[in-house]
Amino acid sequence: MTLFTALVNGRMWQPGQSGNPKKQIELRNRYAEGLAAYGDRRWDDAAPPSARRSRRSPPTEAAMLKRIDLFVAESPTKSWDGAWRLEQK
Repeated sequence: MTLFTALVNGRMWQPGQSGNPKKQIELRNRYAEGLAAYGDRRWDDAAPPSARRSRRSPPTEAAMLKRIDLFVAESPTKSWDGAWRLEQK
């Protein structure tokens, strides 16, 4: 899976937008590493303690942390493809 998303303060970053490019690259790299760990079922790497200490997590990060907690409690099947499927509305 390829994901091209760079976030700045929880919002999509656009080329030419002001901000700290080094910080943006660092955030993008950490997100990519976490997403890869999620797909590889390395839950501790996907949700490090620093992510859990964040007081203002974007909704997408909070959702991922909840999913990881569920997977720690009950691991997905061996055929799991990394996708999250809603069971109810």
